[in-house]
Amino acid sequence: MYKRQAEKFASPIRDLDIYLSLFDEFASRLDQAHRASLRPLYEYLKDQKAAKQWQMRTALESTRYKKLMENWKSFLAHKQAHQDLPSSAGHPIREIAAIRIAELYREILSLGRELNEESNAEALVALHQTSKKLGYHLELFHSLFPRKKVARLMEAQLSLQENLNSFHDLNLQHDALLEYRHKMQQEQRTMPVWLETMDLLVEDRERECRKARREFPERFKKLAGKKMQKQFRSLLEDREMKGRGTA
Repeated sequence: MYKRQAEKFASPIRDLDIYLSLFDEFASRLDQAHRASLRPLYEYLKDQKAAKQWQMRTALESTRYKKLMENWKSFLAHKQAHQDLPSSAGHPIREIAAIRIAELYREILSLGRELNEESNAEALVALHQTSKKLGYHLELFHSLFPRKKVARLMEAQLSLQENLNSFHDLNLQHDALLEYRHKMQQEQRTMPVWLETMDLLVEDRERECRKARREFPERFKKLAGKKMQKQFRSLLEDREMKGRGTA
């Protein structure tokens, strides 16, 4: 509940900050004749950000939000009884981490094998989310496993993650540009040349998405190939470590 409340107000502002920060890149993707026509979109996004910030300020000053924070502090101060802890709490962290990492890796293999250049964006986004989770687990728990073995897995995961990050960001930019274009038209804040400029940016994001799709199979192969699967099983089944982080 607390996370949903925070995201409701913070997420739109964060997204607008991201798109405002991308304007130098957007300009670099356009010819000289269209660069000046980006300014109206920039001003529109600044206005949207100011409006969202006002909404957030109003919410943060409300009685409801103050009560929410009081309840949150009470929750954090509450000490959980030992009997309320999950059964896995008594197991070594390496064992728990290995099980979860194995689950995420198998999920990536399952999702990734179904993908190709024609797959819809939602399928790639789902893989992106699972890959991020695997990356977080590897980063957090890598010191519990043999250094050389986990380093190879992390390198392959990072290569795939970079590709999926790129596709995810480009796809979001593509959809956001279309949405802002539509809203500006509704508010009658457009001229033909401004719309043409946004259309060019949308087309550019589409081209870059296709490029990321073409690069995906090779990146996925690095993580999902038979040799890497064998190394992965060896990593998680290793029971002969003499210490943390040893090879």
